[in-house]
Amino acid sequence: MPPNTPFQNDSDSLPPICISKDTARFSYTYWGGPRTSVRIACVVSESVSLNHSNVRWFVFGDDDTMFFPENLVKTLSKYDHELWHYIGTNLETLMQNKFFSFDMAFGGAGFAINYPRLGFWLRVFDSCLERYPHIYGSDGRVHACIAELGIGKIHEPGFHQMDIRGNIFGLLAAHPKTPLVSLHNLDQTDPIFPNMTTTRALEHLLHAAKVNPHRLLQQTVCYDRWFSWTISVSWGYAVQVFGNHLFLSDVLRAQQTFKPWRRGNPLSKSSVTTCSYRMFFAHNKHSNRGEGEIPWPRLSILTRGIITWTRVEGLVFSSLKQRYFALNGLLFSSLLLHHSKAEDMALKYCNNFTNFTPGRAYAKSFNLTISSLSSKASLTGFFFTVVRQDPDVVYGLVQCMNGISSQDCQTCAQTSAQNILQLCPNQKEASIYYDSCLMEYYERNFYLVMNSGTIGSLYNSKSVTNPVVLDSELRSLVRSLPG
Repeated sequence: MPPNTPFQNDSDSLPPICISKDTARFSYTYWGGPRTSVRIACVVSESVSLNHSNVRWFVFGDDDTMFFPENLVKTLSKYDHELWHYIGTNLETLMQNKFFSFDMAFGGAGFAINYPRLGFWLRVFDSCLERYPHIYGSDGRVHACIAELGIGKIHEPGFHQMDIRGNIFGLLAAHPKTPLVSLHNLDQTDPIFPNMTTTRALEHLLHAAKVNPHRLLQQTVCYDRWFSWTISVSWGYAVQVFGNHLFLSDVLRAQQTFKPWRRGNPLSKSSVTTCSYRMFFAHNKHSNRGEGEIPWPRLSILTRGIITWTRVEGLVFSSLKQRYFALNGLLFSSLLLHHSKAEDMALKYCNNFTNFTPGRAYAKSFNLTISSLSSKASLTGFFFTVVRQDPDVVYGLVQCMNGISSQDCQTCAQTSAQNILQLCPNQKEASIYYDSCLMEYYERNFYLVMNSGTIGSLYNSKSVTNPVVLDSELRSLVRSLPG
C-alpha cells in the first residue's frame, strides 16, 4: 500500500483475509514452545477447506520465506497432482534433523501438498491434532498427521530451511542440479554478496533470476588443462577457482562456511565438510547475448586464494537458457579462460659477462642446444640436454607448464628459442620465462643444483584497498609455510 494511504478494510490492494478458528480446545504440552504453532497447523487445514476451484497445490511457508515462483511451478509440474504428494525438504544440520525428523518437510523452507486428494485428510485432521499435543511446531503436526495416512515426504533439494548462521556461501555455491525454490532465515545469515546489505544482495541475485530463473545457483564444474585448475560455477552467484585438479565428488560437496543454528551442542555439527583454500568470484552484471546465451562478462575477486590469476586475461561463463529439466541431470555450459599469449614474456636473464664469438666451436654447441630444446619440448613437456664439443660444454633445459597441450608447449618453446637469441645475443648463460614454459642454458651444469640467486621479480602494480586485511592475510600465509 502506498505511504500515507488511509487504511480501508475493503481496499482492493489487500489480499483476501480469513480469520482462523478458535484453537483453545486443542492441548499444547511442549514446555516453553509457542502455542501459536497449533493455530498455524490449523491454518493449513482451513486453507484447504475453502474449496477453491482450479487449484492443484497448496504451498505453505513462513513470513520470512523467500520463494522463487517460476522455479516453484517448475518443480511441482513434475508431479501428478491427482496422486498423494507431500513435498519439501529437511534441515542442513544433523542435530535439528535428529531432534525433529529426517522425514519431515520443514515449514521455513516451505512445503507443498496437492489439493484434490485432501478431502479425507481434512475430516480426520482435528482428531489427529489432539493426539500430538507434545510436538513443538506446526510443521511437525502437519507431518505427523500426513504420516498417519501413509504418505511420505518427497525430498526436493530446491527448498531450503537454512536453520544456520553466518556465511552460507558453502551451501549456495554447491547447489545441486535442481531449480532454487526457496530461501529462509536470511535475516540470521550474512548477506549472500559481500559489501552489500541483505536486501541489496537479494536484489542482486534476482537480476540473475530474471535472466534464467531455472538455472539459478546450479553448480557446474569445469577442468582447465592449461593451469591444472578446477573451476566451479554456481550460476548467477559465484565462481571458485582451485589451484589443482580435484575429484568431482570433492568439488560437489558443500563447504562448511556457516555455523550451526544451535550453539554449543556437539550434535549441531554440520554433515558437510570444509574444502581447501579457494578463490571466489561473483558476477557484476548479467545480460542476454544471442539466442538464450547467458554470458558472465566480468568477475571481481571476493576473497583470497593462492593462484596466479595474472595468467588469465578474462573469464566468461555462458550457457543455453534452461527451459526444461535437464535429462539425467546434465546441464550443458561452457567456461572460457582467455589465457595470456606465449609471446607475453614474464622474465628474462642474460649474463652479460660471459660471451662467445660466432663461428667458433662454442657457437656450434650453442646452436645445437637451442635447436634440440625447441624441437623436443613437446615430447614430454620437459627436456634436458648436454652438448659436448671439447673443450666446450653447453647445458640446456626447457620445461612446459603441466596440463598444456603438446602443440602449445611446442609453440612456446619455439618462441622462447627465437627470443632468447634476440634478447641475449652471443651470451653463454641466459634464461627466459613465459606463463606456459621456460628455457635456459648455461656453460656449467645447473641441473638439480639449487640456484639461490635472484633472476627477477613480478609484482602487482594495483593499489591495496585494505592494507589491514592484506597485512593480516599475508602474516597468516607466511606462518602456514613449511619450515
